[in-house]
Amino acid sequence: MERLPSSATIVRRVEWSDTDASGHHHNGLIVRLIEAAELDLMLAAGVTEEYFAAAPRVRHDITYSAPLDFGQDTTTTLTVERLGNSSLTMSFEIWGEAYAGRPRALAASGIVVVVHVPFGERKATPWPDTVRAVLVPRQDGTETD
Repeated sequence: MERLPSSATIVRRVEWSDTDASGHHHNGLIVRLIEAAELDLMLAAGVTEEYFAAAPRVRHDITYSAPLDFGQDTTTTLTVERLGNSSLTMSFEIWGEAYAGRPRALAASGIVVVVHVPFGERKATPWPDTVRAVLVPRQDGTETD
């Protein structure tokens, strides 16, 4: 039986501090939503100790599609796309839910790539078997990183 890719979905409301003078979200909100979904994903997988002290970001690719407003609910989904030797690629979509007469709209999407660099090390190393055993990528992890 084929397993579904590892993913997490969170719902959060845009807070006053998440907006700028225009009343729309600040780009930092997007990164915080991605990281909140990432935390939920790793908590569910049970690999927080192996992951969070050893997974620096090496790439963020974000496409902004629609503004988010103060008070608006958002839905963020983060999905494991590829699990390489030492890298992990996750895709995300952040949706602004229907609000103030506007329909639900995709606000941001893209990818985040992290690499496994254990604490105190300076180079990427292979992911531990404990991480490999629980994270299911959408695509096979045949890249040569």
